[in-house]
Amino acid sequence: MLQEALTNAHKHGKGRVDIRITRDPGGLRVTVRNAIATSSPKRVDGGFGLIGMRERIISAGGSLDVENHLGVFTLNATLPLNPEQDT
Repeated sequence: MLQEALTNAHKHGKGRVDIRITRDPGGLRVTVRNAIATSSPKRVDGGFGLIGMRERIISAGGSLDVENHLGVFTLNATLPLNPEQDT
């Protein structure tokens, strides 16, 4: 998931990428944030990379939210630490 997020940031973004990994009661939260290159399409619904990433995260019991706000793309993923205990 992080590899795909960094690939997307490299392909569609510019400048630094901010990565935050934290643990909270919902599990492991990964946030990736970067500025969007001006020549990049301004899509929030995502291409096939985001679709595949969302499907893999959901199949592991997690969630994925993406946002494009004021030229900054933010990806928030939450993954359970013990998926078999969450069911």
